[in-house]
Amino acid sequence: MNQPPVYLSSTNQPEAITSSAPYCIKNSIKNRIKTRLKRRRLSCHSGACLALLFMSLYASSPPVNATAQGINKAFNITWLNDLKLSVGDDDNVGQSAKNSKIIAEKFNQLNYQLTADIPLKGNQAVSLAGFTQYQRFSAVDDLEQYSLGLSFDFRWQRNLGYLAPFYRFTTSYQYNKFGAKQRNNGQLKTRLLLTKRLSDSLTLVTGIGYQHQSAHSKVFDLRHINALVNIDYSPMSKVIYYAAYGYRKGKIWSTTQANLCNGQRTNNINKVIIAAEIFEPDQAFNSTFCGNWTAYRLKARSHSIRLGINVSLSQQTALDFSTLWIDSDSRHDVSYQRRIMQLTYLLRF
Repeated sequence: MNQPPVYLSSTNQPEAITSSAPYCIKNSIKNRIKTRLKRRRLSCHSGACLALLFMSLYASSPPVNATAQGINKAFNITWLNDLKLSVGDDDNVGQSAKNSKIIAEKFNQLNYQLTADIPLKGNQAVSLAGFTQYQRFSAVDDLEQYSLGLSFDFRWQRNLGYLAPFYRFTTSYQYNKFGAKQRNNGQLKTRLLLTKRLSDSLTLVTGIGYQHQSAHSKVFDLRHINALVNIDYSPMSKVIYYAAYGYRKGKIWSTTQANLCNGQRTNNINKVIIAAEIFEPDQAFNSTFCGNWTAYRLKARSHSIRLGINVSLSQQTALDFSTLWIDSDSRHDVSYQRRIMQLTYLLRF
């Protein structure tokens, strides 16, 4: 059975709706990847970078003994190596409410994933993957992030046929370590997807999901349900245009400047205190900017739209450019808007 698109949730934007469309490595229209990256030099002084190096060396080498070769042959395992490099611009990295001070940032990111793809009987397949990610912003150093995770992916097709839909169940766990300790967290994500080709050039993806995040600080303990609808349009073999809508309901975090640099109290802080479930000083923003910055958690409904284009450069590489708009509303007229633009280079080897 052909492998359907691979959707990777965003880890560098905890509150961005992960309904974004796939990136495509043009071995076929169904082999796609998604990710982001950042724009400063990368350092390898952490366990995440060491894990990345180990996984890369292991994945690029042939099996070192007859047992490994036998397992690969017996289960017909295909090993996939995906590397993603991205630079981007985030116009509201703190997810700050309107009418408050908003911080814009440049970011870059490196993501590597090693996948074992195993076909099963009938029209079914399983993928097991390990992945690691590094992310850095240009100004707020304590938002620097290292991630390690594992994922399980089960795919099936009830009936054979060019227009027959694929179904996909995915679950993953990843640990995210930040420069600011209060943001360190573990994320559990689950999603059920349906992918259906509508014509030679149109493909539809719909799905529902759940995410639970347990953090060092309760402000960043989050959970939400989400849904997505995505359309791919491929008028030619090497180009895909995509549009996605996402909806999320649950808890989000935000940060706001409670006091100005001169100590004066900001105008909107009282509204935030009433709306928030819990709040505490934001370590990452207080270490970078003057004034008193406060992180808080609240319930919200969020809508997102992503538009993008993916261009295949070869059988193994592609470029992807997309823009994501997020609008999140909560009680007491506390809301935020966010726009993220990113350019990603994808390599499968």
